[in-house]
Amino acid sequence: MRRSQIPHDVFFSPTAGGVTAQGAAVEDVKDDGADVAARSPQPEPPRVEKLQISVYIEPSTARLLDEMRFTLQYEHGHKASKSALVDYAIRSLSADIERLVAAAEAGELDRG
Repeated sequence: MRRSQIPHDVFFSPTAGGVTAQGAAVEDVKDDGADVAARSPQPEPPRVEKLQISVYIEPSTARLLDEMRFTLQYEHGHKASKSALVDYAIRSLSADIERLVAAAEAGELDRG
């Protein structure tokens, strides 16, 4: 195996100070005088258990889901996954059970 011949001074400064892992001499680092306040770490939001399920939908419904996701992201600046949109839709619909019953009575849920 052939080794490349790279001069030592390409990566290391010839100064008398210490050398960092990146190859810059410690004296080369300049202090701009900015006061850096110690920040407390942000608490992580609690993890919510998620279940993976399979849902079969019509191609037109899948297209609507994609359109909602892209519209939300590119026109309104809010990024959301398909799972998050479906989760929201199910929670919203469960709050309006009368609407779900009316859809079932109208035959809209018979596509199964």
